Amino acid sequence: MVHLKVVHALPDDIGKRVVRATADVMKSFNFFEDEIIEIISERKRTPAIIKALKMDHSDISIDTGSKAWDKDWDEERVEGYITMDGLLRASIECSLNSVVRIDKTAIKKARKVVLQPLHKIPSVLPEEDKYQLIGVPLTTLDIIEMNFRHLASVEEISVDFDNNFEFRFIVTKVEPNGLVQVGPETVIIIKEHSPQVMIKGIGTLTYEDFGGYWRQKKRIHELIELPLRNPDFFKPININFPKGVLISGPSGVGKSLLARTVASESNVTTILVDVSHILTTDLAEVERQIRRYFREAKIKAPSIILIDDIDLIANNRDKMTTSEITRRITTLLLQEIDSIKESESILMIGTSSRVDEIDPAFRRPGRLDVEINMGAPDSNDREEILLILSRNIPTELDLNLHEIALRTKGFLGADLTMVVKQASIQAFRRILPSIDLREKLPTNLLSTLRLSQRDFEEALKYVNASAMKEIISDIPDTKWNDIGGLDDQRKELQEAVEWPLQYPEAFDEMGITPPSGVLLFGPPGTGKTLLARAVANESQSNFIPIRGPELASKWFGDTEKAIRDVFRRAREMAPTVIFFDEVDSLMRVRSSSGDGNLDRIINQFLTELDGIDKKGRVLIIGATNRPELLDPAIIRPGRFDRLVYIPNPNLEARKKILEVHTQNMPLSEDVVLDAIAAKTNFYVGADLENLCREAAMLALREDIENRIVKLEHFEQALKKTGASMNAELVKNFDNMARNLRGKVNSLRRKNLDSYM
Repeated sequence: MVHLKVVHALPDDIGKRVVRATADVMKSFNFFEDEIIEIISERKRTPAIIKALKMDHSDISIDTGSKAWDKDWDEERVEGYITMDGLLRASIECSLNSVVRIDKTAIKKARKVVLQPLHKIPSVLPEEDKYQLIGVPLTTLDIIEMNFRHLASVEEISVDFDNNFEFRFIVTKVEPNGLVQVGPETVIIIKEHSPQVMIKGIGTLTYEDFGGYWRQKKRIHELIELPLRNPDFFKPININFPKGVLISGPSGVGKSLLARTVASESNVTTILVDVSHILTTDLAEVERQIRRYFREAKIKAPSIILIDDIDLIANNRDKMTTSEITRRITTLLLQEIDSIKESESILMIGTSSRVDEIDPAFRRPGRLDVEINMGAPDSNDREEILLILSRNIPTELDLNLHEIALRTKGFLGADLTMVVKQASIQAFRRILPSIDLREKLPTNLLSTLRLSQRDFEEALKYVNASAMKEIISDIPDTKWNDIGGLDDQRKELQEAVEWPLQYPEAFDEMGITPPSGVLLFGPPGTGKTLLARAVANESQSNFIPIRGPELASKWFGDTEKAIRDVFRRAREMAPTVIFFDEVDSLMRVRSSSGDGNLDRIINQFLTELDGIDKKGRVLIIGATNRPELLDPAIIRPGRFDRLVYIPNPNLEARKKILEVHTQNMPLSEDVVLDAIAAKTNFYVGADLENLCREAAMLALREDIENRIVKLEHFEQALKKTGASMNAELVKNFDNMARNLRGKVNSLRRKNLDSYM
């Protein structure tokens, strides 16, 4: 017998009733791969569950059985740990980081297994789907999950089921008693659903049902689940556990799901506050409902009070637009929170996507003590979410969810759910011509349905990222290979953007902070915007393009609010690149005449720029061809740290740009790009792109069936197009670059002299 600490299961193991330990543990205690072992908890079964199931023996030892596997573990899973999914943890009423014992056991063949559903289920369940339990070890009070895929062919499926036909059951009886293994001859009986079995929501949601965000889940587990499961947890150090938690983040990120998950994992009574039911015109009824919820929580303690969209009943009382009724509701809610005694195991969880609307009195210690922010998921989180959403859906072998996760930057949990649903619709369309909708769906045809990579790629055309709908309409797909020349500038951007994300430990060890901003300046058309889009794509960052005039507003305070919203959304979606095109339109030099509107805009921008993430996860890139108009405070170190001059391309750069724009263009043998590059002096990147496009159009104009571009077409295009720059303009921009860098250096020297 060996004692091991419980950690969360691997994504591929969820619902399979398997545990994993290190190879050393397996070898030391003579456990074999796929061997059924016994898992024993130190606790006794909760009497309330025994009563709900109408069982006679209330002193049932909590143990179960599982198949043991081993695998290469990462550095977080070392010897002494065992993986276990939420259903296994719920079966033995243990939590993450608790200790269990595992031992060899003698398994018996099951003659009969009785299951009690934890959800509302159809009255008709396909018999063939029950065979998925064959080989599974079970004992009384185990919680299991079954997927009834053949329900799609049942005519009665007009009932609304929004769980991919996944249903969870609690084992109420096995014959013979003890740990048994289901076989082909086992009789499986599924009883009718009873709401009493839903007591405390046991087994309804687990951490493995909520993909990604392990840092937030770990924190909420330590601050909520452990104190609620063990009320004396903080007493030895004379500290009371938190009274409340505020979960914030954009709409659709999964705040409510995380709150319900931690309530289910905590195995305590959950009081769901229906905000829409509370908000009525009758103030007395509103106050009565609020008091009733808190009174019920005290009676059923330990308990959790869950309030979705808490900002609706906890409005800021200082606002001029707040009504007297709203102020009364907010005040009453504060009084009820304060009435919870420190000795009572009651915790309140509030979720909100508009935390600024919440009265500041809630967000102090003793009320909503802890704030947990959920930004847009990163690529690892998105991959895990997709794995969970598709774990019970038949898929093709070529499906690469890692690639889908990389292509869904800015997508929230709700968006990824819609992607999977849309992919399922695409898969169903393939067999739609073979189906007579007037008849029952053929089971043999449905069994061949598989989701493929192409289905997900088609689905992405219909689903947009919710986290970025307000401020962006597309995700950059520009790569470094799409940019000709500018090798030195590209290297500077890689150091400023990619290195802090790829090598954060190097910056920490060197004791330096990554650059906060990069200013790209140079003649129009040289590729400043293209560079910004490429660096966002190559660094796997979200991209927020802002053109200066679109933030400007004639209304007092609107422009400052728009700037605050952009930076707030960037922090939520980090890593993020904010690209300010034509930044000089917003950040012009402040004049002594006192243009109040301009001064407020610049002050707001500087305040936000000073408060951005210093770990390199939010970077500001500005682009301008009029750097002399920028306020000096913008270009000092600590704000726009890097000044990158994008010059007029030289001969070698023009050749590389032509190669980029002609890489997919059929050229005749007489086309020599070196010669064309030599004839395009003072052409910028945009001019060269226009030249290639015009040459191709001339070839098509000559013969619409023509599929080759000749030298004569380029020569004609050179006569029709012209260079944007000339010798005088190039000289002016070169002088401007030298003057700007000298100005920055003089500012640095001035700051140093004043310090000395």
